[in-house]
Amino acid sequence: MSKLPLFAVGVCLFLSGQAAVAVDGARPYAVTAAAPAIPAPADDTLNAQVRRFGFEPNSDAGKVIKRWLIQIATDPAWQTVVASSSGEPGGSGSLMRRLGTALSPREREALLRVLLSAISGLKPDECSKMRGGDGPPVGANVLSAKQLDALLSVVNSAVQRTAHVEGPKESYSIAQALDADSTVEMLSQAELRKTKEIDASEMQDMPAIFEGKHSCIAALATIRAFLNAPEPARTVATWDFLSSPWHGLASTHVLQTADDYANDEFGRDKLPAELASRLPPPRTRQLGFRRLVIEGEWENRSHPEVAGRYRKTYWNLDDSGTVASFLSRADEGKQTVWGFFQTEYGFAGLRNQEVGTGIRILSPQLFPRSQFPKASESNFVPKPDSMFQMPATQPSTDDVSNYECETYGKYPASKLFRGLTGDAVDVSCRAVSRTDEPKYQVREAFLYDYNISVRLFEIDNYGLTMSRVHDVTIER
Repeated sequence: MSKLPLFAVGVCLFLSGQAAVAVDGARPYAVTAAAPAIPAPADDTLNAQVRRFGFEPNSDAGKVIKRWLIQIATDPAWQTVVASSSGEPGGSGSLMRRLGTALSPREREALLRVLLSAISGLKPDECSKMRGGDGPPVGANVLSAKQLDALLSVVNSAVQRTAHVEGPKESYSIAQALDADSTVEMLSQAELRKTKEIDASEMQDMPAIFEGKHSCIAALATIRAFLNAPEPARTVATWDFLSSPWHGLASTHVLQTADDYANDEFGRDKLPAELASRLPPPRTRQLGFRRLVIEGEWENRSHPEVAGRYRKTYWNLDDSGTVASFLSRADEGKQTVWGFFQTEYGFAGLRNQEVGTGIRILSPQLFPRSQFPKASESNFVPKPDSMFQMPATQPSTDDVSNYECETYGKYPASKLFRGLTGDAVDVSCRAVSRTDEPKYQVREAFLYDYNISVRLFEIDNYGLTMSRVHDVTIER
């Protein structure tokens, strides 16, 4: 789900800055804490500020703006909050984040309802411009007098709370936020699928829907999904969207800070103790890297929509032989929109999770508990010229029970890419369901010095997808 720009909140921030100008001519956010008695700005100054928003001072909306400009300029609470953010990096962005964290669940919903009402009156090109940060400087002139008043009332509540109330802030874990976001994502997509204006092929590229002629429809569907989500998902999702410390959506935050998420959620300490105890302990299985990054490209001639660049990062977990990995894919704008996290040993996936836009984000899948007795280095590291079965993590979204694999002869790993040391062996696997139904086939190169595998190709419903490795970076 793409984050909608909170252009309405920008209105409030712009107003607060202009109020400071109206008081003493200072630059926006360059104010100091004022005494309770603060003079109101002159009427001609107010009128000039109102016109900057594209309104006539005597219009209904203009009168609302004037009233709130006076409130912002003369209220010590506003002055305190604006002044305290003036020296922080990010200026208005810093203030917006502070106000966002002060919103209550009910105020977050009220703000979303204002956005819903405002966007309902926009044309598609206006929606796409607002999302991209273009169009009117702050977006105030797309709001009616009633919408402006409702919006500023919500933000004023946040300002008063920020200025006068100290205490613990509302907070949720990344896992809770991911689950709530995913619920909203599914509701949003369900509503979009009911829309006659958007066909099935367009639904395959969600980011494009937000950018193009359907941007208003997509924005409205997203906001309705927030408002219609069941509790507690609604409260957590609106907090994530408007009030979280990462100032966006948890899924986007996770993809942008993959190193941190992998370290927090895919270390050895996150494995069941019974499983971890069967694997080599730290500092007993030295690997040839601290961090290894493979960059390449997927090629598919029959289905070019699945082609694209990828990046896979591996982290050596304390020289135990266990590795954490993150496979990511970016859109055309090079923004990471999908990722796959995994804790692995040899050829075995031990704990993994898919995170991205347009998918149901589930809790991490685990190596089957019933297979823990088979967990060992000898069973997880492929041997040349052999056949073996490897259990799939569960619950499997692809209905895969295990992988039936065959290996071939060893060859120098440098044949895969220069700079790689040691030997490699190709491993060909068939993913099968519990009823022995074949799902897809993969071939990977297993690198013994690094205890990792690199995808070479995959055959599934999209046909043959080849992997071309372009670069390997090894940090030791």
